Amino acid sequence: MHQSFPGDWVADGSILTRGSLPHADLENEPDLEAPSDLEAATALALEAADHAVVPASGFHVGALVEDESGRCVMGANVEVEADWTRGLCAERVALVRAAALGFGTIRRVTVACVPSPGGSPCGGCRQVLAELAPECEVVNWRGDRAPEVTTPHALLPGVFTAEFLRG
Repeated sequence: MHQSFPGDWVADGSILTRGSLPHADLENEPDLEAPSDLEAATALALEAADHAVVPASGFHVGALVEDESGRCVMGANVEVEADWTRGLCAERVALVRAAALGFGTIRRVTVACVPSPGGSPCGGCRQVLAELAPECEVVNWRGDRAPEVTTPHALLPGVFTAEFLRG
């Protein structure tokens, strides 16, 4: 059975044959209203955590990424139960979505670690933040305490970036 796809992609069973790559429908990506303050940004990060896929750990984390024009996207952590090293953190999910959607300079990343208020981005996320959003504000939800506001470089002093590869 053949199924048609945009462009000249054709599926024969589960195999796609060559042709032009289908284009993502970025115009229909859900738009979020830019949060007015840290409390509103945190509420969106907590909402994102509701969508975490965490069958093994139950450790829900949500993130909100905002660019300088006020565009924002949410991300939630996604576990791959058979191999935890293949899972993705909420921060990276949101940052990659922002990059794929053509966001401009990232101005703020808000992180809500539900089971552990005050949690902080892992080492991998710190590296990705330092490379994809080096000048952003990183906000860590602290539960009933004031949020912690920091920067990627404060989270990862002495970060190794692509600049060093270019010599």
